[in-house]
Amino acid sequence: MLAHQTIRALCLVLVLGQVACMSNQSTERALTAIQTDMQDLMDSHKAMIQRFESLRDRIELVEDRLAGVVLKRRDALAVRRKQTRPALVIRPVPNRPERPPGSITQRDLRRLDQDGAGTMDLGVARKASKRRGLQRVKKTPQNTLAQGGPRSALDDPIAAFKNAERLFSGRNQSSALAKLTSFVGRWPRHGYADNALIYIGTIHFRQAQYQRALTTFQRVLKHHPGGNQVPSALLMIGQTLDRLGRTQQAIDTLSRLRTMFPATKAGQRAEKTLERLRVKVK
Repeated sequence: MLAHQTIRALCLVLVLGQVACMSNQSTERALTAIQTDMQDLMDSHKAMIQRFESLRDRIELVEDRLAGVVLKRRDALAVRRKQTRPALVIRPVPNRPERPPGSITQRDLRRLDQDGAGTMDLGVARKASKRRGLQRVKKTPQNTLAQGGPRSALDDPIAAFKNAERLFSGRNQSSALAKLTSFVGRWPRHGYADNALIYIGTIHFRQAQYQRALTTFQRVLKHHPGGNQVPSALLMIGQTLDRLGRTQQAIDTLSRLRTMFPATKAGQRAEKTLERLRVKVK
């Protein structure tokens, strides 16, 4: 009787052990599945953040270009207000004798011949255009998905500029200068090229390389006259001229800035700088 109870107890212990082992295995599998789901969620979240930052950068670029368009339109409207419209002159149309209906002249026959030749030339031109179109279709690469795919930071001008901008904001001037110079050299007509020139000139200004700073700021006016960084360039040109000892030229430049762009932050800063320089000249 005692041996039978002992066997039953041992069997019960074995069953409980197997149940506990199975329970532990199920728990481990559940934890592994949860960890996998969490990792997938974190990866998706990271990708979403990167996508959001890319969209934000592109929105900033559009805003940057829009600000340049607004400044350019404001200047155009100011110039238009100063111009006076010439008086409208209405000249009478001379009377021409009408031909009798149904009459045909030699001029009409020559025009008819020319129209026929033109029609033939038009048909030949259409055939040639069609052949050129077929040739372009044959030369078009089949794999166009790669062209529209995501580009690396080395090929994306916005990513390259943002990377250089972060270095500039972090006071890493040497690395920022190299990245910004490379950006302007590679994408000289990009919407952020004038911004990059402002940063480059500011670095030269901070390093007391005033002549190089002046040349860089002047490049903004020369190559990007319709950009939104023109007010900032004029402000920095005025401050750089003052550091070079050309105070009167600085006053003239800042006065021009104050007149052209009075509502901008650069124009408001120019007013304060002008007060100081005028006292300095006296």
